[in-house]
Amino acid sequence: MIRYSYETPRCFRRENTRRRAIRPTVEGLDERVVLSALTVDPGSVLISVVPTDTTIHNIPLTDPGGGGLYGGNSNVPPPPLLEAAIAGANRIQPLGQNGKPSPKGRTGVIVIGESVTRLGFAGLPRHLRANRGAIAPGVAFAYGAQDGVVAQNWSQPGKPWSVLASDVHHAGLSNRQVQVLLLDSTIANPWRFGPNWQGVYQGMLTNIVRIAESQYPNLRLVYISSDYYAGYTNGSEAQAEPYAYDTGLVVRNLVLSQVQGGTYTPLLRGTPILWGPYLWADGQTPRAVDGLTWNPGDYLPGGIHETPAGQAKYSGVIYSFLTHDVTASRWFLRHSS
Repeated sequence: MIRYSYETPRCFRRENTRRRAIRPTVEGLDERVVLSALTVDPGSVLISVVPTDTTIHNIPLTDPGGGGLYGGNSNVPPPPLLEAAIAGANRIQPLGQNGKPSPKGRTGVIVIGESVTRLGFAGLPRHLRANRGAIAPGVAFAYGAQDGVVAQNWSQPGKPWSVLASDVHHAGLSNRQVQVLLLDSTIANPWRFGPNWQGVYQGMLTNIVRIAESQYPNLRLVYISSDYYAGYTNGSEAQAEPYAYDTGLVVRNLVLSQVQGGTYTPLLRGTPILWGPYLWADGQTPRAVDGLTWNPGDYLPGGIHETPAGQAKYSGVIYSFLTHDVTASRWFLRHSS
């Protein structure tokens, strides 16, 4: 288990809160690297000046030449992982508060992330209302994304998970009804972890899944998204390119680590981990698979948070994923009996 101390970056928080720096303990990583990345003077704001890059010319993973979400230029999970994921999706059904199948039960879906995630998912209820007849009965979302709570925070037990538990309760769900996790949690200031930041981030994501499995015993599927475009940041934010793009490489590596020697080798408790909505596009260059772009007008000043136009795009990508993904559509959409 990786433990971190962390000062919430200004761009990921809405209020002027302070956190005391605590000496971290990290397995398999030089402690000095983590200390240099995370320890700050009391009351200071953890930011780093990074040159803004709006022309990185990287190819989205989903596009030809991008390598594919699952490697080998494929956006489809390898057969062993796909088989396990479909089996998990087929087990998802409405459950009562006690976790037992019930025709009047709920299919709980939790959303984890920070303020960017919260804003992006804010438009999803509009899609749900507009397409109510197409959505499977009982599907219920608990929107647990929290301002200022990034992967460094989610990757260890504590207040974020208590707040999420409250969100689950307010959504009318019990922890035994939660069956799907949509994880969209960035690593703030990745450059401060040095050249091993991708490995650190992968460890954070793994820890988040581990905690979710321990809190939600009927969790069947985990979907992870990487960051969206961060080429408009003003140089003092907690994310920038090409780091945002490279978070996709981390997610891909984590997902593919479940397939060893052509065999599905589950991590942790065994919940299949898949790609969620892939949000990255190279700024104003249309993505080949769907034409997605991220324009300056999609961002608030600072280049991190979405404007209403950006929120609409973000939630549109999410809804498209839920209705078209081969596994998600099995539990999300209404099917003829």
